[in-house]
Amino acid sequence: FPFALAIIYWIAGPNNFLAARIMFCLTGALLCLPIFLIGRTLVNERVGLLSALGVAIYPNILYYNIHFSSEPLFTLLLTCATWFWLCAWKHDSLRNYSISGLMLGLAALTRPVAFYFAPLIAVGIIWIGRRQLSRALTATAILLITVTLPIVPWAFRNYKAHDRWLLFTSNGGSTFWGANNEIVLNEPQFNGQWISTERMGNQKNDVKALSNEVDRDRLEWQHGTQFIREHLDNLPRLCWYKFVELWTPICKTPNQKFNSIIGLSYGAAIPFMLWGIWILVRDPKLSAAEIIILLVPIVGSVLSCLLFYGSARFRSTFEPIMLVFASMSISHLLENLSRLKPQRASQPSIH
Repeated sequence: FPFALAIIYWIAGPNNFLAARIMFCLTGALLCLPIFLIGRTLVNERVGLLSALGVAIYPNILYYNIHFSSEPLFTLLLTCATWFWLCAWKHDSLRNYSISGLMLGLAALTRPVAFYFAPLIAVGIIWIGRRQLSRALTATAILLITVTLPIVPWAFRNYKAHDRWLLFTSNGGSTFWGANNEIVLNEPQFNGQWISTERMGNQKNDVKALSNEVDRDRLEWQHGTQFIREHLDNLPRLCWYKFVELWTPICKTPNQKFNSIIGLSYGAAIPFMLWGIWILVRDPKLSAAEIIILLVPIVGSVLSCLLFYGSARFRSTFEPIMLVFASMSISHLLENLSRLKPQRASQPSIH
């Protein structure tokens, strides 16, 4: 994400925030293309168009497209990785597996959580291609290698800067610890959310005493891990809080207008999304492979939120896929309505 901003500032001038906001909007607009292609490939062109329209007007996606956040770029890269995986499976294309891996690697540089999707995708590729295991293993190896290609240079840069090995960022520990502690477990207003680690008292002072930011990050990971070990009996409850925070249409941000818009739009869309998943699973025209490919980004996102914390912000990264499901249900509804019209027209009029 900083690299993307740097390119914009290099072209448009330092701290040209208007140009950056335009880039965010263009990134969000570009997301319509892979979502259209996914919908069209899975079902038909109407579902593709409805999916693209949903992405174009959906409030939660629009909200992050006008703010300085990494979500728009991450969502685009993750969706493209999903699209190329779908193409790779349909056409048995190792080239598309490599492009999918590269997109996922770039997504991981934008938000490191994408790196943890790679094992899920690897399992998915092997399971889908288990009847041709050698080909599936080759595809998996190619995808995993290409995932690491963008990451390795950054890891070497981090070693040179900090004299420590660090794959991505040095704030993962703060995020993990801030999402796994006594406060988010026991105080209702913070259940399943994240709090600043500045509230951790003496433990935070121990972190601040370290001079190297990578060492500070590792100590924060240790504090979060220690909390989980000491509260294993409460872990199901904490995970439930995170799960609810991820999926609930009721937001807890101070921005009441945002809460209302997201609550109403997502609250109205989620029945169609769930209905679409039901159609997806029940549709005999769709293979198990297609279902797995679409569900992996969602499952990966849910698992990452159970590890860290739940938020509408994180839900926005896989909501474009959910909008494909919603479009399937809307298309199904339109088809049923269109079948009713000829029947009504054929009924004799009574005078």
